[in-house]
Amino acid sequence: MLLDFWATWCGPCKQAMPHLQELHQQFGDKGLAVIGISIREQEDGDPAGYFASKRYTYLCLLRGEQPAKDYGVGGIPHIFLIDKTGRVAFQTVGMGPKSGEQLAAKVSELLRD
Repeated sequence: MLLDFWATWCGPCKQAMPHLQELHQQFGDKGLAVIGISIREQEDGDPAGYFASKRYTYLCLLRGEQPAKDYGVGGIPHIFLIDKTGRVAFQTVGMGPKSGEQLAAKVSELLRD
């Protein structure tokens, strides 16, 4: 499972989302569940509308403040890979030029185990 804590006002979060959609499409039938978890939204934020406008098809959880607290989320985007036993196998904060490729490699590795 991949959890992505994000917000509509967060530029790096928006950069990460096309990569997450690709992972959903590439690995969804191999057992990867991708869940975007909206947190820290501003009053005029519309995460469901943003998700729909971009045609993202992975799951989106609204008002994810409690899960963010449970996972100790600080900066966003904060992405967690959870293995089959429920253990956090990998996590990363932010989005860089190679982050999409690195995340795909981690997902592929996790699904092989």
